[in-house]
Amino acid sequence: MRIRLTPPAEFEFDDAIRWYTDIREALASRFVAEYARLIERLRDNPRQFPRVRGNVHRAGFGRFPYSLIFRIHPDTR
Repeated sequence: MRIRLTPPAEFEFDDAIRWYTDIREALASRFVAEYARLIERLRDNPRQFPRVRGNVHRAGFGRFPYSLIFRIHPDTR
């Protein structure tokens, strides 16, 4: 499954990394690691995450106040 962030999502992700880095480098590392785990879960089974409207789903981070909002396109599982 191909995963692509929109430009606004990329900006928000980068901004969050900068913010957590300013607080503590280790916190930024944990944020990035949690993002990577969430992406793997999304790749394994995108339909495990709740639908919020139509074909739009939400995958929440565990320890951080962020979510990935995504669509499953027909060419994916």
